[in-house]
Amino acid sequence: MFYRRVFQREETMANGLRSALVVIPNACWAGLITVCILLLAADGLYAASTKQTTPIVPVLILSNSVEPEPGDEKFNLLINGSVIARDVESGYSTEPLMIAVGDYEISVEEGTENSLALYETTIICINHNNTILVNQVATTVNLEIEEGSRIECAIYHRRLPVLNATLTDELFRDADESGGTTPGDTLLLQIEVSNLRTTPATGVVLTVPIDDYTTLIPGTVTTSEGTINQGYRANDSSVVVTIGNLTSTESVRVSFQVQINNPLPNSVQSVTFQGIVSSNETNDILTDDPYIPGESQPTEVSVTASPLLKLSHECVRLIDADSDMAISAGDTIFCKVLMQNIGNGDAINIELGGEIDTVNTELIPNTLETNVENSINTNDVESGTQVSLTVDSLASGDEVVSLSYILKINSNITENSIPNQFAVTTPDPNGQTDIVLAQVTSFIPVAVPVNEYLYLPLVNHSNLVQ
Repeated sequence: MFYRRVFQREETMANGLRSALVVIPNACWAGLITVCILLLAADGLYAASTKQTTPIVPVLILSNSVEPEPGDEKFNLLINGSVIARDVESGYSTEPLMIAVGDYEISVEEGTENSLALYETTIICINHNNTILVNQVATTVNLEIEEGSRIECAIYHRRLPVLNATLTDELFRDADESGGTTPGDTLLLQIEVSNLRTTPATGVVLTVPIDDYTTLIPGTVTTSEGTINQGYRANDSSVVVTIGNLTSTESVRVSFQVQINNPLPNSVQSVTFQGIVSSNETNDILTDDPYIPGESQPTEVSVTASPLLKLSHECVRLIDADSDMAISAGDTIFCKVLMQNIGNGDAINIELGGEIDTVNTELIPNTLETNVENSINTNDVESGTQVSLTVDSLASGDEVVSLSYILKINSNITENSIPNQFAVTTPDPNGQTDIVLAQVTSFIPVAVPVNEYLYLPLVNHSNLVQ
């Protein structure tokens, strides 16, 4: 202000002198040249001083655009964290903003019902000399604004492709014809990958891990487009398909089959599948089960709890009556039947039964034993003794039910083996023949003695001497 007052006084004086010059005779002009020069110099000095004390205020312009095919997307434009334009659409530009010299943060945020994750945002700032100050793929940039600068910042949103993938299951083969999904059944899994936007997706790859309790069936992987990279070998633990480029008009379908392991641990009540889709432009997405509410839901297949009974039978020589080191007439045999539930469900109301051959063997009394209390039933029949063992419930796991007995081989045995057949049954819910859940047959080899005969040579009477 001090300099402005000085120059204002000088300007007043100069104006007075200019007026006096009008009435000065021509003869005085030569003497006043020096004064005129001084006045002109003072006038120029004042003008220069005035220009230096009036700085040019910087100007900032922000614009917003979306490509390709802009719609009704809305964005908020911010300077230093404060919204200066709310819910702007593609093509919007601010009026020139008069701002002070300094450092600024220029940013953009998603507006109403919009997501920045669906776009690749680039901010480019250029000054009045066409110098690029900022060119970053970002939603926030830092900008230094100098005196007298005019800066335009263009915020450009490029639509990213939006990938969608569904995974559904279907019971392809009902191994036990139970009508439900049980261990041993085959599932058909189908995946559809599509692009919901017009921007092409490139480098699209689908990966589907195989559930630990299922086995991929080799040769069942198919795809409508792309290359099968993994899933055609028996030991592959994942299906991997390189789809490549995917436009908005395309959907790629991939399918394969798995078999549910049999047996299943009792703790396993379902098998689960969820694929991963990746591309060059987007973050990885998960496949979604379209029949379950929500997004990115895994496809879970419930497996009906089903018992799986395993039987084994063995016999060993207990007493070798004739010390011939073989099972033969008169020997005593110890036999045992073992039953275990290796399925994923409890076995309810089951019966282990078999028939002991009393024609070639003799069941030694009071030798039937089991680890299940009050469950042995015997019934004498013409050809042998029927033995049954009733079990109310046998859980899946390590529990083993045993039934043992001791036999003595009859002295008049003529067979070279003694069959032993046992089965596990459960009542038919419709009152029909009992359902056989498991069975086992074994044979006790017997060394049968050979009858001794006296063989005489054949005599040709025709050669006898008379």
